[in-house]
Amino acid sequence: MRIGTISAAVILAILTFASPSQGSASTDARGRHATKQVKGAKPQVAPIPPAYYEVAMIKRVPADLLYSISLAESKLPTNKGRIVPWPWTANFKGKGYRFKTRVALYQFCKRLIDQGHRSVDIGIAQVNWRWHSGRFGGDLWAATDPWTNLNAAADYLSEHYQKSRNWWQAAGQYHNPTDVAKAAAYRKSVYKQWQYVKQTMQ
Repeated sequence: MRIGTISAAVILAILTFASPSQGSASTDARGRHATKQVKGAKPQVAPIPPAYYEVAMIKRVPADLLYSISLAESKLPTNKGRIVPWPWTANFKGKGYRFKTRVALYQFCKRLIDQGHRSVDIGIAQVNWRWHSGRFGGDLWAATDPWTNLNAAADYLSEHYQKSRNWWQAAGQYHNPTDVAKAAAYRKSVYKQWQYVKQTMQ
């Protein structure tokens, strides 16, 4: 898999556990990168990778919550029977797109942005380019880097926590800080992932 730099390859290794399920070269009817489930046992959420603990320590956010948000945003079954947040993920107009490489993700997002479409969710934590490009210094390539993307997400989550002093309220506002109903629905989605994550920690 082409990542772009050696450091990014190392980061990816600790952010995820495996490649997408075999057969993922096709695209489904909704425009998303289709994957075939491995026959057998139902895929389980992978344990929290080391990078999440590191970012959580640096940014002072809960690692399990940050991981749960990433799962809610970009989860993908792998060929190892695990579900992980997939770093090469984009979302445009409500449709999710998953790619095999960072370069493919970058090219997809750049094409949309060059066409004037700035509201694109990018990367492992689906950070929106329209509202948060400044967190990457306006550098789209940086936004596709898993480590940088995750740090930006942690910063944003922390900012909402500083206002509410409640991590679950902050989680809902991560998705939509102004629409109470949408924030509540998203919070429930994250909580569902969090329950799966907690099972891996027992």
